[in-house]
This record gives sequence, C-alpha cells and structure tokens, in this order.
Amino acid sequence: MGESRFILPPDLDFECTNCGRCCRDRWEIRVDAASAEKLLARDWGLGGVVPFKKRLPVAGVDAPATDELGYTVERKSCGSCVFLDAGNLCRVHAQLGLVEKPQVCQQFPYLFTDAPDGVTVGLSHYCPGVKRRPDAKAPPLANRQDELARLHAHALRLERVPDRVALDDGLDVAFADYVALEELLREIVLAPGRSVPDALGAAVLASAMLVEFLGTPGATPALFVAGWRRKGLDRMYEIAGRQRAAPRTGRLLLRQFLSLVDVALTPSSATGRAASGGWAFVKELIGFGSVPCAPLGERISVRAVRAVALPWDETAEPLRRYAEHVLFRRRLLPVLGVRVGLALLVLHIASMRYVARAHAARAGRDRANAEDVAAGLQLVEKHYAVHSSLVQAFATGPARSIFRRIAGKPRYALAVLGA
Repeated sequence: MGESRFILPPDLDFECTNCGRCCRDRWEIRVDAASAEKLLARDWGLGGVVPFKKRLPVAGVDAPATDELGYTVERKSCGSCVFLDAGNLCRVHAQLGLVEKPQVCQQFPYLFTDAPDGVTVGLSHYCPGVKRRPDAKAPPLANRQDELARLHAHALRLERVPDRVALDDGLDVAFADYVALEELLREIVLAPGRSVPDALGAAVLASAMLVEFLGTPGATPALFVAGWRRKGLDRMYEIAGRQRAAPRTGRLLLRQFLSLVDVALTPSSATGRAASGGWAFVKELIGFGSVPCAPLGERISVRAVRAVALPWDETAEPLRRYAEHVLFRRRLLPVLGVRVGLALLVLHIASMRYVARAHAARAGRDRANAEDVAAGLQLVEKHYAVHSSLVQAFATGPARSIFRRIAGKPRYALAVLGA
C-alpha cells in the first residue's frame, strides 16, 4: 500500500487510565520468540517465576509467517499478567519503555483495517480509556500519526477489505460502491430525532432494498444511494417503523442468539452445551429460572432481568455511537457481507442492553443506569464482538445460513431491539 493513509474516527480519543483491566483478563498475551527471549534474559524479580511459556498450537489459527507468536505471557495465581505490579503498572513499560512491551499490549485498544482507500483506525470499546470528544475540531487521534504508523507496521489481527465487498451471498459490489453505501448507513444510524431501533431497522431495510434493486436491469449501487439522497430517508424510516413484533417474540429471538454464544463460551461437553442452550430457551419462554451469562461469568435470573427497566431514550446515545463506529471501523460488514453483518450488529446492540439489565439486576437495582449500559457495551464488545472468535462462526456454516434467512428483515431487527 506504500505509505499508509490513516482514516481516523472523528470524535474518539484514547488515554490509558491504568485500570489494569486488560492485564487481568484471561485472554492470551501472545509474544514472538525474539521478544520473549530478549525479555527472558532480564531478571524481573519474580521469585523464580518464568514470565513466558511455550504456546500450544491452536487448530485452524495461523500465526503471521514473519512473526510467529510462539510464546504467551504467564499469569499470577490471581489471573493477572505476571508483569503487572501492585500499582497497576507494567514492569516492562516502566523499565524498558512502551516499545519493548508485547505487540498485542502496545496495540490495544487500536484496531487496524486495511482497505483500498487507506487504513481505518478503530478502537475497542472494551477499554474504558476510549472516550468521545464530540466538540473536537479535528480527529483527536490526528496527533498520534507516528505512533499509529509504528503499531500498524506490526499489527496483529489486521483485517483487510477486498476490492469487491459482499453485499449478500453471491452478490458483491465494487469497493467504491461499498463506501457510498457505508456513508448512507452511517447517516441513517446517526439521524437526529430517530430512535436506535428505528435507525438500525432502517439500515437493515436499506441493505435488503439494495439487494432487490440490483436485480433490475441497469441498476447500480450509486443509483440506489443517489436516489434515496434525493428522496430523503423519511420514507425508509416509515417503512421500517411499521415492522413491529411482540416483545415476547424479541426476547425469544434474542435468547436464541445468547444461548448460542453463551454455551459456546462455557467449558463443558458438547452434549452439555446443547442441553444448556435448550433449557435456557425454555426458561426464557416461561419466564422462570436462571440462565448463563458469559460476559458476567455467572448465572442470572430470567425474571430478575425482565424486571429491570431500561428505556431506549436513556441508552440511545452510547449505543447509537457504538453502532456508527462499528460501521466506521470496517471489521464486521466487509468480512461477513453487509446483510449478515448488519444482522449481527443488531444482535450485539440488543445483547448490550440485555447485559446492562443483568448487570443492574445483579446489583439489586430495578432500573439500569449509565454505569450498567457502559458495562453492557464493554462486556459484549469483549465476549461477542472484536475480542471473540465467535464472529467467524457467522462467516460460514449453519449459523451463516440461519442469519442469511433473517438478514434484511426489519421485523427481526426491531423485535430483538425491543426485547
């Protein structure tokens, strides 16, 4: 690509808060052999504890050919990284500087996506140091170009957007047409005066209408986007807004998704996982019993979660902005295809509200607050979205077949968002 042109989020900034959360989570901190051996040559005062161990190969996962991540950082008995000290500071950073830390630590929470028009710099909302600055006159990250260039040069989990992007199975569009559609979808999501369910329902409807439109002679994505810009989007919101479903239907549809991912994250036998998912659906149906909630790491009462109030007007802004940033960072729609990617985005937003209510119920509150919403957003981002391999389950196989049938149906989107 030559010298990278960074496409920066217009209103997001990052400043480490030294909370230590990313150092305490039990995900693998993978390290290349050269970095591990360099750090092993130093005495870290860990009482004989070896800070790295050889990483076991993972079936189906290929390390970068030029930088094999053959080691992983050891953990303390409490679960935190062995280099984390009592003051939530990294020993490697303190003694050797930022650039000697493992690449994955340096890069968090940045997410790089290479595309024909440049490198999109996204941010993981799991990190509490990611903040909005809506009054910024220029992208807040603009003064970090050198740091971003260094991180991008050795980036892990780098996504690449192809020259042609899948709109639906068997139907792709040129990248320039995808960009025009992406801009339209972001405009739909951010429209003032529209609820998040109506906005996301309209986005889902737009993708379905485009698929249908491209089936007519002479139709192009550019004509579709230009036509709706001339017409105005009110009609699209109106059509999407008619697609209503009972809250019970939405709860059951959402439970299908939650059961699918929660049991996949619960260590047990395949038979046990399947049975657990089936019972969770039954309990949601009757409104009684407890079900697993992987993001919270415990079982929660179905009845208690339902009793928690969380009006959309109190959660709209952070979830709307999150949805827009998902479109911006290009790590979902171009990978899964636009229609399936939008369906999964809708489920992520609905899951964030569900986890927020579960978070409030666990604390004994009958009304969720901003802290609960932030927890729901951060935990779903980690367990279901960018820090999870579950997205790949929707790229192929049975899960994709199911999603393709429901993708593009505003009724489905509005049902789960109203759960």
